[in-house]
Amino acid sequence: MIRLLSFIAVVSLLWACKPSAKVEETAPKFYFPTDTVLTAYRDTLRLSGDIKNGFKLDSIAAGDTATFHLEIDGVFHPLTEVWLSLSDPEAAELLYTDTAYMNSMFLPSSDYAGGKFILSQKQTRIPFTFQYHAKKADKRVGVTITAFSEASEANKSGQIQLQTPACQTPAPEFYFPTDTLYTEQNDTLLIRYSSTYRLDALQTGDAVGLAIIVHGVHNRLKQLKITPDNTTDATIVYPDASELDKIFLPSSDYANGVFEMDSSFYTLQLPFRIQALQANEDFGITFEATSDAPHGYGKSRFELKTPIKDTGNTQVAESQH
Repeated sequence: MIRLLSFIAVVSLLWACKPSAKVEETAPKFYFPTDTVLTAYRDTLRLSGDIKNGFKLDSIAAGDTATFHLEIDGVFHPLTEVWLSLSDPEAAELLYTDTAYMNSMFLPSSDYAGGKFILSQKQTRIPFTFQYHAKKADKRVGVTITAFSEASEANKSGQIQLQTPACQTPAPEFYFPTDTLYTEQNDTLLIRYSSTYRLDALQTGDAVGLAIIVHGVHNRLKQLKITPDNTTDATIVYPDASELDKIFLPSSDYANGVFEMDSSFYTLQLPFRIQALQANEDFGITFEATSDAPHGYGKSRFELKTPIKDTGNTQVAESQH
């Protein structure tokens, strides 16, 4: 019995003295806590991919800004530096808005503008937040993120690629609040769409009231132009100038259908009336909108066609001259 106990004690002592297995060194790793990214335009974009093959963000609109939350892990080794760089600084820029947090994490010798961050404390895992602002449409732009740790030379750095393709900012969009209109002579007209918008025929001497809604999508509106083919066959009548002055800038020209805005709102609804004067089977009105979208993307136009048929009723038409 004594010999058995002695043998067990020797075996236990030898096991305790056995050197522990060496932990395999690994380069720093990166984690996105969520696969969705919110933007300043209130879009929700999906983030796909992995560390090995890189990550890709859904296309972001030019002019929009996405906020990324990243976890960087030194894998048992303190992190020393983090670098971020863009493939094309002309197409995008990186922003770091939480200055107080950045100053508490990184040394003054860091170069935020240059994308180099030097840690001030020994930490093996840190959260890192940055913003990506798309300046223009570019399908090839991306971000390279590199982290350094105190691991051996072979494993001291880790890197990921983040593709951030940017698409053209949507141009302003047009809507009609209703597709059913009633004229002053109690006719019912419909607005239909087939390659272009068409309003049922309007009779000479009659008039119809309608409204146009202009939506800047992600951008603020700057100007709306409404131009009839001519003012002989029909005229456009707008609300009183005193009412329009509450919305539009003094540089507007209501008589010629030019409405200037101060870029403070995204959506506009403008009522007006079409007064039919002379027959014209192909009469049309062109609508043009301009927003503050960058790089000339903020322009759009469409035409509303409405044939004017002669009924011999010129009483109202003559009263317009």
